Amino acid sequence: MTILAIGKPLAFFCLTFVYQINVVIKAQPEEDYSNNCDERYTYTPKSKYGENLDEAMSSLPETNSGYGFFNISVGEGPPDTANAISLCRGDVEPRTCVGCLMNAIAQIRQLAYCGNSRVVHTYNDICFLISDICFFLALSQLLGNLRGKAADGGSLLKFATGKTSVAKSSESIYALVQCTPDLSTEQYKDTSTGTTQKRAIIIPVVFVIVVVISVAMYIVWRRRKETLGSEVKKILCILLELHLMLPLFSYVVGEIMDISIVESLHYDFHTICTATNDFSENKKLGQGGFGYVYEGELPNGQAIAVKRLFRESKQGEVEFKNEVLLVAKLQHRNLVRLIGFTLEGTERLLIYEFVTNSSLDKFIFDPTKRLLLDWDTRYKIIGGIARGLLYLHEDSRLRIIHRDLKAANILLDSNMDPKIADFGMARLFNPGEIEGSTNRIVGTFGYMAPEYALYGQFSVKSDVFSFGVLVLEIVVGQRNQRFRTRQGFEGLLTYAWKCLQDGTVSSMLDPTLKKISGSLHEMIRTIHIGLLCVQNNVADRPTMAEVVHILKSASLPLPKPLEPAFFMHTSVDEQMPNPIQYHHFGNNEGSQFSMNDVTVTDIVPR
Repeated sequence: MTILAIGKPLAFFCLTFVYQINVVIKAQPEEDYSNNCDERYTYTPKSKYGENLDEAMSSLPETNSGYGFFNISVGEGPPDTANAISLCRGDVEPRTCVGCLMNAIAQIRQLAYCGNSRVVHTYNDICFLISDICFFLALSQLLGNLRGKAADGGSLLKFATGKTSVAKSSESIYALVQCTPDLSTEQYKDTSTGTTQKRAIIIPVVFVIVVVISVAMYIVWRRRKETLGSEVKKILCILLELHLMLPLFSYVVGEIMDISIVESLHYDFHTICTATNDFSENKKLGQGGFGYVYEGELPNGQAIAVKRLFRESKQGEVEFKNEVLLVAKLQHRNLVRLIGFTLEGTERLLIYEFVTNSSLDKFIFDPTKRLLLDWDTRYKIIGGIARGLLYLHEDSRLRIIHRDLKAANILLDSNMDPKIADFGMARLFNPGEIEGSTNRIVGTFGYMAPEYALYGQFSVKSDVFSFGVLVLEIVVGQRNQRFRTRQGFEGLLTYAWKCLQDGTVSSMLDPTLKKISGSLHEMIRTIHIGLLCVQNNVADRPTMAEVVHILKSASLPLPKPLEPAFFMHTSVDEQMPNPIQYHHFGNNEGSQFSMNDVTVTDIVPR
């Protein structure tokens, strides 16, 4: 008997899968593969399914989790979708594992997929490969049915077993589902569908509801030996242990293919190392709070930007998992797109689409490059940032607060369309949640809302404040914390508010805007909108939905903005309550502190 075991704990991913494979087979050399195909169910070689199958097999090795698990699905839906899954023994070296998979793919291709069969299984002592959509669909339906039966079990035992046949195959799947008996039927069903909040049940030590579901599946193949007439049984047993941690993401148990959402993004370190010329200096694009960013090119010619996190940064590892978790499912034209990631040893890489024109701060704060940004372009950038934030706050599946919105985190593509980047400090909420608090501050001073910088309270209105600061910087062309007038240094927010009261806003506009065409009325109105966003009282600030509406409707009247946050009075306000003390910054290990440039960082797991 060959026992295969593999586990990949990812503390900040919603699902943790633990696989155990027991394969009972006849002893054979490692290079020999056994095939199990069903030639009754075939496809036309040049059909759409055939094309998808070829693409799936070609791309499958690239989905390596780093621990010998491969998973891919290609196609828009049945009957043309091709699925493939592969797993290596846990004690096999990564290179040997990939080699085994490549050889398995080469063999079944040489056999023309067993005569163009839709059901192909191949395996040896090192790895196995399955391409069979019917298997995955049958498994999903079976687990869905058993989940309900287990939930309806008695108070001491919530347990269910079942069996189903795989369409277009001689296989049967046997499954076992069990949940902890301390959960009621309603609580278990709510947890399975993601509707229970994390405080619905208090479990000592563990501060989230953890539902442990053990699923055992037995796949039995029967092949008759022609000479002996007896049956040789090959049994594949898979144990999946799913830990569903709320409120991050709710997955329906049985949707096994969901793991490919993350796993398919994985790139091996060697590929990215080659793409960036071994992370050479001439490929370096810049440096962030957690690592350097490099330009690269994948083997298919796609340009990429690679963030290589500092090895010694503890926060960097948390940020890495945070960004992968968040950005992988965010799809919006004004958000930077995550292409993949690498997690091998001490190397942690985030791979993004390459955005041609770098970041916004490289333009608006540069005396030469700012000439490239006429008023129409700046207004388009402001509108794009607003729409991206609106998506994060209201239109994505969960409410996301960015917490580090600044010019350096706005990337510009070839058309000068903005893309919000850097989600390592973002906070995730259920749609019903609107605010949170922390004793540890992350973000960039100069863009932080007062309630957050002073008291650790944050909400979507914290992002609105940062957006308002960014709007003023775009129109004025100077950093908030370095704003300078003829009288010397003064806060940008304070000066803009005074100018609006005095009717002298035109005097503070970026001088380059006066040299090119643009609506002066629209510029002044935009500063007015920015000042509405940076008002000291959280309730007075508009939502991003209101901001987007105002930006689209030039005729809408605007309310008079109240004093902005951090308004510079001539005397100290004795009524201000005691703020959070910042003594924990200083020399504390892991803390980073800056004014308007580098991020203050102290990542807190959700």
